[in-house]
Amino acid sequence: MIVFVNTQVKPILHAEGDGANVSDVRINYDAFSADVKAKGSFLLVLDQAYDPGFRLYVNGSKIPASVHARVDGYFNGWALDGTGTYHVLITYAGDTDFLALQQAYVAFMYSILVYLLMDTWLMFRKNSF
Repeated sequence: MIVFVNTQVKPILHAEGDGANVSDVRINYDAFSADVKAKGSFLLVLDQAYDPGFRLYVNGSKIPASVHARVDGYFNGWALDGTGTYHVLITYAGDTDFLALQQAYVAFMYSILVYLLMDTWLMFRKNSF
């Protein structure tokens, strides 16, 4: 067995900038949270495939989607300003267009099922008398 060691691997959630440090990273099934200490402007990076469905909250306040950007061509990033300690929470809103399409498809299939059942029932009723 060959094992490759990469000393360049970064944690799933990290900060890039002067004096920015991410600690106490918690990963749940639907969110990432962490504490960030910063001495100035920094870039918060989530090493997940970029998707505009990710939302960032800093100390409970939602950060505008205009701050969310693609980092290194693949990852999610948010450019943040300020000195201090922050609690960050990243959630995923999902693809709401796809969800609406799924719901429309299910409704359409149920309507076809109801039509076929009614048509079969009417045909059966007509032939039984």
